Amino acid sequence: NKELAITTAKQLYRDIAGKIEKGERLKQITTDELIGMWDKYLQSKITTTPHKGIVPKTYKSKRYWLGNWSKYIKELHLHKTPIDKIKPHLTRGFSVWLESRPKETAQHTGARSREQINNNVNEVLKMYRQIAVRERYISTDDVPQIDRLPYEIDDRVKRDIPTEAEYETYWKYLQHKYIAKKNNKNVPWEELEKRKIFKEFVLMIANTGLRPKELLGVRKSEISELVGKTETDENLVITIRRENAKTGRQRQVISPVRKRLDRIYNAYRKIGIVHQPTDYIFLNPNKGKYFKESFGRMIMNNRLKDTLVASGLQEQLDKQDRSLSLYSFRHYY
Repeated sequence: NKELAITTAKQLYRDIAGKIEKGERLKQITTDELIGMWDKYLQSKITTTPHKGIVPKTYKSKRYWLGNWSKYIKELHLHKTPIDKIKPHLTRGFSVWLESRPKETAQHTGARSREQINNNVNEVLKMYRQIAVRERYISTDDVPQIDRLPYEIDDRVKRDIPTEAEYETYWKYLQHKYIAKKNNKNVPWEELEKRKIFKEFVLMIANTGLRPKELLGVRKSEISELVGKTETDENLVITIRRENAKTGRQRQVISPVRKRLDRIYNAYRKIGIVHQPTDYIFLNPNKGKYFKESFGRMIMNNRLKDTLVASGLQEQLDKQDRSLSLYSFRHYY
């Protein structure tokens, strides 16, 4: 059809001429192609040192957010449409759409966090501005319009903190019941040694102020004597290297932990593990003596939950609608 061909050609001409006039590329990409380009950029920024790029956990969150955007575009039936052809106003409802979706993990219940939804929006817009606009696939006028969700800023303390009485109840349970052989006659001796290691771990957090992840990442060589002090001094220096610190800055913590460390090393020796200088303090004995991996936070957190229930503290906390985590003991410090 000659008339249709001419009309189509005129439209193509206007589109191409318009792109040239605005300085945009003639090549077109889809939303998933844009996501792929942004993902490649993010991967190049992955580092284990905080504040030097993005850590693996942050990258995982960003990948999840990008996946949400891809699903939304597919539901709009725009996944095959070039991004420069998608009208900005068509994507305004992304936040409402995401809030209405059920959570995909069984461990989380309740409504989605509006703050996290807005973080998802920020990541999407950042992708368009830093890739699509800068690389001239679209102009700034073509950046998607997404309405953010209003939410109240929660300025309350994020974690519950044990009281002095609760802390005393907990450590006495660990010391006199949880690790005591006379109260655990049917518990294998290896398990009792692992319990001793856990006890020192959680109490070290409460008495040093270290973050759980930091303490799990401490190696034997990173614990040293105070200058000018003898080996009988209870205080030791714990060095948190920058790769192991949340802030990306190395620091040293001085704390009376000599006896706690002696008990930890002794428990490991009974299991058949002798620490070398480069070994993590809290090696995971379940991996075997030749696999030098540290415990994971989830393993320690599961033990914490079990001991809070067994000590009777969890029942009290439930009545007050409170919960304790490993990080709560850092705040207790």
